Amino acid sequence: MNTDAPPTLAFCRRWLEKAARYDDSTLEGAFDKFFSLFVAFNRLYSYVNRHAAQPAKEDQGQAITGFSKALGARRLLDVLTGGNGAADIHVLRDLIGPCGEFFLISEGGHGSPDILKNQRLFENLDSTSRSTQVNAVLTYLYLVRCNMFHGAKDFEHRQLRIIRPSVRVLERVVRAGLSAVEADGR
Repeated sequence: MNTDAPPTLAFCRRWLEKAARYDDSTLEGAFDKFFSLFVAFNRLYSYVNRHAAQPAKEDQGQAITGFSKALGARRLLDVLTGGNGAADIHVLRDLIGPCGEFFLISEGGHGSPDILKNQRLFENLDSTSRSTQVNAVLTYLYLVRCNMFHGAKDFEHRQLRIIRPSVRVLERVVRAGLSAVEADGR
């Protein structure tokens, strides 16, 4: 096993434990849980990209294509869709669909939805291509993080509808990443 794997694993487990202490039935708890999980995810995707044959260069690429390639779309999709995972992805998809109440991608930072890009993400979440679907899920989570972190969206109770399933999906991603790092001995 790579010598920096044990500290990465310990770091991520600590943030998973921290996330478990938050009650995601409240808006504050859901935000805190999502951010705690994203801290672990950030460490994981940075780690796997450092040890990849062809690491992605920018942060978003590391979180999406780099992580997906390093772990494998099949492995990730199996974890993401197992149990109630497919239902969570379906909920997230519907929330940004043509009749959905949310959008993740804005036009030029003006706060109005980029209809074409949101539609493409909506369609990719249901793709028959494993890598396209996994990358769409990771993109979705990354965009939720960006909207929350950068304050692009208001802090409103209705956001629980998108944050709670995002939390569950993100936790599956983190656990899959931890398992892969442990199993692959990276």
